[in-house]
Amino acid sequence: MTTVSDYPSDIDLPRAELYRGLVGTLYEAHHDLNEISAVKEVLSPLAEQYFALDERDRRAFLSQAVAMDELRAYRPFISEDLLEDYFLYDFFAENSMLQYWVEDIQFIADTLPDLQAPITGFSESIDTGGFGVFGMSYGGAAAGEFCKIDSRCKAGVNLDGTQFGRRWNQAVSAPFLMLYNGEHQGGNDFGYLPPTHDFWDYGITGSTHFDFTDFNYVWPLFRTLEYTGPIDAMRMIDIINTVVLNFFDHSLRGKPAPGELFTDIPEIVVRHHWTGLSRPAAATR
Repeated sequence: MTTVSDYPSDIDLPRAELYRGLVGTLYEAHHDLNEISAVKEVLSPLAEQYFALDERDRRAFLSQAVAMDELRAYRPFISEDLLEDYFLYDFFAENSMLQYWVEDIQFIADTLPDLQAPITGFSESIDTGGFGVFGMSYGGAAAGEFCKIDSRCKAGVNLDGTQFGRRWNQAVSAPFLMLYNGEHQGGNDFGYLPPTHDFWDYGITGSTHFDFTDFNYVWPLFRTLEYTGPIDAMRMIDIINTVVLNFFDHSLRGKPAPGELFTDIPEIVVRHHWTGLSRPAAATR
C-alpha cells in the first residue's frame, strides 16, 4: 500500500506550506486555547471575504484586516503574510481536505443500505435511518462536519480533533461529545458553541493527543519521548471505551446516562454540558 501526504491536485496552493502558521504563532504567545478559539471566530469570516475578492484586491484587504480593532491585541504577532497563510492553509486547504473525508462518510452512508453479507439477518439488523459517527484527530473533525450538514447523523464524537470545516459557525445537528486531551480543551468553541442539541465538552487529564491513539499501548517509547502524557495506557483506553460506548447508548438507544455522564471518572474534566437549548449544566472544575 502506498500512502501520500500531499494535497489533492485540485487544491491549488500558490506557494509551499510554511512550517509555522498564524494559529501556532498566536498559541506560542498566549498558550490559551479559549483565546485562540475566539480569534478563529474573527478570522473565519475574514477568510470567506478574502476568497470572495478578485486576486488584485486581496493584498489591500489583508492590510485592512491586520489593522482591525478585533485583532488589536494580536498585532505584534499578526502580519499580512501570516494572515494570508492562515486563509490559504488552515481555512482553504484544510477545509477542502476535510470535505474529501466527509464525502467518504457520506458514501458509506449512501451505500450501507445496499450492503450484502453472507450472514443471516445482517442487512435487517442495520438501522440505516441514522448513524453514530466518531473519529480521532482529523477524523474527529470529519465527524463534526458530517454532523453539521447531514441529518443522518444522530450522534457524533470528536476525539481530540481540531474542528476544521467550512461550516465553522453552523451548529451540530445531533447530540455530540467533544473529548479533549488535557491541553486542548476549549479549542473548538468557535465551531460548536452554542449548540442546539445535547453537547458534552469533556477533557481527560494527564493525556496528550497521542494518548487517543494506540501508540501509548503498543509502543511505550512514545512515553519516553514525551509524546504521550502520564496517564496509564490501559486506563486511557478504558476511559475512552466507557465514555464513547455509553454516550452512543444514551444518545442512540435512549439508555440512561451514568451519573452526570461520567463525572464519577476522576480524570474527566467537565467544561460544558449543554442539554438542548439550556444553559451549561456543568462548568470547569
